[in-house]
Amino acid sequence: MPLRQDRKELVIKALTQRAWVYNVVGKNEYALIDSKIALNLAKKIANKKYIAECFYLMSSVYSCISKFKYMLTLAKQAYLINIKIKDKNQQALCLENIGLGYGLIGDYNRAFKHLNNAVRLYKKIGDRLGQASCLNNIGGIYSYKGEYARAIKYYNKSLAIKKTINDQFEQAYCLNNIGGVYDYLGNYPQALEHYLLSLKMRKKTGDRLGQANCLNNIGLVYIYLGDYKKALEYFNEAITMRKEIGDKRGESFSLNNLGIIYKSRGDYVKALDYFNEAVKIREKIGDKRALAYTLNEIGSLYITIKKFDKAREVLLKVEKIARELGEKEVLRRFFISRSELLLAEDEYRNIRTAENYVARALKIAEILKSKSGYAIAILLRARIGTIKIKRSFSANPMQFKKTFHRKWQSVQSDFKKAIKMFNELRRPFELALAYYYYAEALNTMSNLIQNSEQMAFREKTIKAYHQKAKELFEKIGAEDYYRGLLSNCDQKKL
Repeated sequence: MPLRQDRKELVIKALTQRAWVYNVVGKNEYALIDSKIALNLAKKIANKKYIAECFYLMSSVYSCISKFKYMLTLAKQAYLINIKIKDKNQQALCLENIGLGYGLIGDYNRAFKHLNNAVRLYKKIGDRLGQASCLNNIGGIYSYKGEYARAIKYYNKSLAIKKTINDQFEQAYCLNNIGGVYDYLGNYPQALEHYLLSLKMRKKTGDRLGQANCLNNIGLVYIYLGDYKKALEYFNEAITMRKEIGDKRGESFSLNNLGIIYKSRGDYVKALDYFNEAVKIREKIGDKRALAYTLNEIGSLYITIKKFDKAREVLLKVEKIARELGEKEVLRRFFISRSELLLAEDEYRNIRTAENYVARALKIAEILKSKSGYAIAILLRARIGTIKIKRSFSANPMQFKKTFHRKWQSVQSDFKKAIKMFNELRRPFELALAYYYYAEALNTMSNLIQNSEQMAFREKTIKAYHQKAKELFEKIGAEDYYRGLLSNCDQKKL
């Protein structure tokens, strides 16, 4: 028996509402199925309002699975219909999605144009929550651009409106975003303060999905601070909550972060298990950006355990996704990993290409104002500089002496800069690595320049930096990782 029109409308409403729920908890494929069925029904009854709503819904789903071209196309289709039916509220929502879509593909001028148009329209129709949401998204685009002061300014504007209308659910969302900016800038006390405020508010409003996000973010801060025990506690709490509410996307983030902890501790089997679980979910839901992050971690892990063919295969996938999405942060990470792979395979033959990748990573870190990204690239550049000095000695020992001091001063400056930055950022794992590689570089230079007067001083300095590295690795529970570094070093000396 065919459905009457009024019943079809009820079914459309039920399907779209269920699709929104599926999308929130990461079951994006089900969200798309429901929204497509609803769209077909809306077309059968020729209801333009429902057709536009379905297009807008599908646009939002595609944004969650990194299919930004589909997101833009559908948001534009919805916008045009809403202009025809004169639904200003829906027009504003569509403009917001179009702005977000342009921001996600890196077209920031168009992003700001559409988002500012949405803000004006929200003001005109008196939708303060919509206005606050849009200001929050403008903050997000500035964050993508690396303009963090402006990002925080817009997040705070959004937060102020949400406070005046007493919307604690949305306030918590803003606080979490502000925490994210401080997190990226390496200001971990401020990041924790905002994450904890957001968590407290989300517990009050009963927002379990939001609570899980905060728990995950707090865990990440503790990873950076080298407190793996606390990080594990927060990640395990987050993943339990995410499984209970069916948040597959969120679960993949927690699995990825657990992999990072075990990788840093040198437990590569366990790390790979977690990474692979995250990959399965991310492939299934189509979250390409997040998938690229996890694949890059896997590639880095394979480099560490000397499975270079597998590392190369995985990193090619990362590069493909990064270029497809135009995602600068993914590219930055890929450039670092690709350089590491080239050096691990043949440090002399591949040195120029590796150096080129590091320069590109450094340029992106500067654009994004990523202090940690900059410090990571500087440390790798210092390691490459050490190899270049060693190679020039092998090629021409006599000429080497003339240029040694100038070249070594530049390399040493990079090592010291990286150490200083990791110290300021309070990143103990990376700081321990910097100490270790600097000690190895000093040892290499000591062997090249045989100066008996300074030999005792050099040996003392080398031992001091090795000791600092050892103590830090032990403090954060990464002894196995440190033993692996020493083992690799011994093999190179044979």
